[in-house]
Amino acid sequence: MERARFVAFLTAIDSALATDAKLAEAHAAYLVTIAKTTENSTKQIVRLLPAAYTFDPAREAFFPRDTPELLALLALRDKSQRSALAAEQTLLDAIESATAPDRKSRYRAQLVAWQLERLPREALLPSTRVTLLELLPKLHLGTDTLHLIDATLTDYATTLATALAARAQLLRDNDTARAIIETNAGIMWRFAPGDAAADTEAQLAALDDKDFASELAIRGIHFTALSRIRSRLQPQDGRRLVERWQRELHPELFEDERLLARIVEDTLALPAFNADQDSALLDQLDTVYQRLEPLSRAACEAADLVLPRLANHSKDAVIAEIDARIGVIDCQRKRRVSLKDALLRVRGMLGDADAAMSARITDFVYTVDSLDRADSFDRSALTARKDSLGADDAAIAPPNSERGAKNSPAPSTPSAPSVTAPAAPSASPDGKPSDSSTTSTDTTARTNRNGRGSRRNGGN
Repeated sequence: MERARFVAFLTAIDSALATDAKLAEAHAAYLVTIAKTTENSTKQIVRLLPAAYTFDPAREAFFPRDTPELLALLALRDKSQRSALAAEQTLLDAIESATAPDRKSRYRAQLVAWQLERLPREALLPSTRVTLLELLPKLHLGTDTLHLIDATLTDYATTLATALAARAQLLRDNDTARAIIETNAGIMWRFAPGDAAADTEAQLAALDDKDFASELAIRGIHFTALSRIRSRLQPQDGRRLVERWQRELHPELFEDERLLARIVEDTLALPAFNADQDSALLDQLDTVYQRLEPLSRAACEAADLVLPRLANHSKDAVIAEIDARIGVIDCQRKRRVSLKDALLRVRGMLGDADAAMSARITDFVYTVDSLDRADSFDRSALTARKDSLGADDAAIAPPNSERGAKNSPAPSTPSAPSVTAPAAPSASPDGKPSDSSTTSTDTTARTNRNGRGSRRNGGN
């Protein structure tokens, strides 16, 4: 953390901290430690770099070269990183100790921002890229409302900061472990005879599972906090937060809910509607929204698994993507049942009060039905494509073929779309996920690895 970033960190918490002499001394000591650590390792790392990485001019990127030289470089990096992290933690402890109790939530928010700066955010799932700490200020909530959710936000930020730090460490550990595995396996290990390639692939798959599971854990933290904060806000503020969240995560999924929100807003503004009717309409819709929100979460989770940008075009990867797309369609169709219910409730309450608004609602219902028809067509086509891939498998290796059974590892991607789209963990009254969420996370990480591909696609 350079001086400018350090000052910005403190100022965001409390401007008085930026002029605190003790914190300035702590930061100076931190910089001395970092300088010594860098001096001790940089020279040797620079010596090893040409042998540890190779440049691919076609992709204009450096890729690791799996040799003992790479392992030596990573060992130096890890040792240097441990010293730097220890010095940083000492500095952060000093900042936290100097922070007034009523500013602790700001400290936690800045800590999360600092952790996120050092993670490869483009590698995270869409549902883990954005934090609630970034979204809430955009709602311009009142001071009393913010005070009401302050404790929940502090818990969320504390848990999230820990998870982000753990993920950063996991990524470093996985890089080293992956280099060891592939170095031991030897160059072009995928063409090794017998079961050697399958064994290496299984070891790398286990690392990918850990990587993906850490992303799912962060996503779970976001969703749990969203549910808890939503329950403490006034209904309209809660809906604004959910809609903002949806728009940031998967805008392609929720245009229908945004249309519904506009219709509700315009209906409430009608001169023919009085305060009692407004209240009655919102009460009716609250039940619909309670049904929609877990379905919306499930849709986000399913959409997270649609990753056509990956370079991995194996058959397992294609099947995983088909399953993910089917999962999204199934979630969307369930959501639209509740959306239509909401629309019909609004139209029922309108009666003859506004013919133009009733016509808008009729058009929207037609659009929802049209989306369902289009999705049904896509789902049938996706199912047929998946069946054709299975038929190709049967033609290549008959089920009773001993050679095919021995030499072809069982695909790690399931055929059932219900497994591909992880079910949203049910929340207890305090907002914590039930025990079943752990099993769901582990299963999803294990079954969808091929759909995501490895971080190291440029190697063997």
